[in-house]
Amino acid sequence: MGDDGHGYCRTFGAGVPRNLVYPKESNISQSTDDLVQKITEQVRQEFQLQLQQLHA
Repeated sequence: MGDDGHGYCRTFGAGVPRNLVYPKESNISQSTDDLVQKITEQVRQEFQLQLQQLHA
């Protein structure tokens, strides 16, 4: 935590505000939800394909 109360991380020896390095929390949550939905759909499609191949 910086003296001004903001979160900082060290990058190449300089203090860089965390919000310049990491996206805002709401974006992280949205990106995670989108990723989970995409992966879930891919797993569902692969599972259905495997079931079809077993029944063929």
